[in-house]
Amino acid sequence: MISEIDFVQYRKLKKIQIGFEPGMNLISGTNGTCKSTLMHIVSNSFQALKRNDPRFTSSDATVILGKFVDKVNPKIETVSRGDKGSYSNPAEGTSGTLFSVKYVNGDTIAFRRHNSKDQQQVSNFRFSIKPQYARAKKDTLPSVPVVYLGLSRLYPYGELSDAREIDKPRGQLPEAIHAAFVKQYADLTRMEIVQALNQNIADVKKRSDFTTTVQGIDSNTISSGEDNISIILTALNCLRYLTESVVPGQERDVESVLLIDEFDATLHPTAQKKLFDLIASYAKKYRIQVFMTTHSLYILKHAYELKQRIVYLVDQLDRVTMMPDPGPSHIEMHLSGLQASQLYRNVFIPVFTEDEEARFFLEQLLDYISKELDPGFVTARNLLHFVGASIGAKSLRALFCDRKMDQSSMRSICILDGDEKPDLGHHIIALPGGQAPDRMFSAFLRELMENEAYDSFWNEVQHKGFSKLIAEDVLKDFDDIAKKISAEKASDNSTHGMQRELSKKHFKANRDFYDLVIRAWLVDEKSQPTIRKFRSDLYSVFKKTAAYHSIDSRIWPQLASTAKPSAPPSITSEAQVA
Repeated sequence: MISEIDFVQYRKLKKIQIGFEPGMNLISGTNGTCKSTLMHIVSNSFQALKRNDPRFTSSDATVILGKFVDKVNPKIETVSRGDKGSYSNPAEGTSGTLFSVKYVNGDTIAFRRHNSKDQQQVSNFRFSIKPQYARAKKDTLPSVPVVYLGLSRLYPYGELSDAREIDKPRGQLPEAIHAAFVKQYADLTRMEIVQALNQNIADVKKRSDFTTTVQGIDSNTISSGEDNISIILTALNCLRYLTESVVPGQERDVESVLLIDEFDATLHPTAQKKLFDLIASYAKKYRIQVFMTTHSLYILKHAYELKQRIVYLVDQLDRVTMMPDPGPSHIEMHLSGLQASQLYRNVFIPVFTEDEEARFFLEQLLDYISKELDPGFVTARNLLHFVGASIGAKSLRALFCDRKMDQSSMRSICILDGDEKPDLGHHIIALPGGQAPDRMFSAFLRELMENEAYDSFWNEVQHKGFSKLIAEDVLKDFDDIAKKISAEKASDNSTHGMQRELSKKHFKANRDFYDLVIRAWLVDEKSQPTIRKFRSDLYSVFKKTAAYHSIDSRIWPQLASTAKPSAPPSITSEAQVA
């Protein structure tokens, strides 16, 4: 029934809009993030349903529901008393509207703080939250049945029976709905109920009084988890009865509201899932808007996979914020107090390359992308593990394209040299530049020597002992590789692997110089299109492989298409040559 609550200020809920769905809504967050406060506000945004409401075919459904929820919905003022008897102002420095509730039908009602004139409440430092009731708008709270299942439902019966007055069982659901309740309870607990009647343990909890087919087991001897299941099922079926009793033509998008504090408490994960799925099906079929708080990563992950609404509140000390599009791994980090580096400490995605030269180039390339092109890549960058093996392009492609290997061990990323063709479907991409690294950087080194536009590069690297004279020797050594291979071919000698072996030797001998050349290439304006293309391909294969390694792929957020990457740093930047 509620589509949004717009907060000006109420405790830590400051200048924040929280939207809800007509069906399932999960609220999570660490302790002190106003989850219970939010539930109380939802509960108090409606007025009680009259038991003779003309929208229903008879009063039976409203009467039974009334007996079940009588005095069960907590008022905000019951949690408003400050610590040590002091007045707890929920909105220091704010007067007038504290928050506005927008309903599914489009109506909006503003709420304000009301300091009671009742002497007993004044002495207890209490206040209440009430609608503004603007005269021009003729505000009135919607009349909607609300069931709030607070933590009192978890109190063990044995600890209450001697001290609390217990009403005699009363009220019975129609036979068909009662049969559904019995079947649901059996599915969840493996116990078959023989009889069930609503029972009221005064001022504490509403439950069903029943016996079972299991010797010695009844509503007074079951576990707290089984009792919890019984209470939730009773609430669900009371609300089902209410929806089925609506006069044809008088239906609403939302017929009732169900709130469950700490849904997962006392429940085994298997029971959590089964009960959650049942609640979700009832919410849809019987038009129930459900709000539940939970800390269960198991149920939050399940709800996320089902695309249910999750509101995750993040504690920012003086206020709370909402996590955008909360996923399981992001929630786990906050609930467990971990950072991404800790959460994924022993998790990684293997990356295969052709040789050491490619890995050297790739290290610098990825650092450049994370620092200059896509800062959101930083965390994902740390999850990429370069496999220290040199494997030829043909062999790598064969491994990654093998159907059975692809379904099992090869959920990795393959990055071939720039002269190879990408195959994103098999997680194969190519380095930028269109050539093998040794050829690409020797060609760029020639351009650095011949083009006066790059004179600043030579001014900057000279303090490291490099000059065009040295570069000329490096290029001569590289060109000699081709001459040696030609000479061997002329002598009819095998040249298999010779190019790779000599290139490696050349690269190792001139590694420090090539380090500077690569950095200069990365910041060159002409290199940017091919670098951005590589970044896009890497993003695609990361998304495809992350889930296999239990990594939330959103740890690397989408780079906004409208965002323009910052201009590459100058070649002369000390950061690039240091």
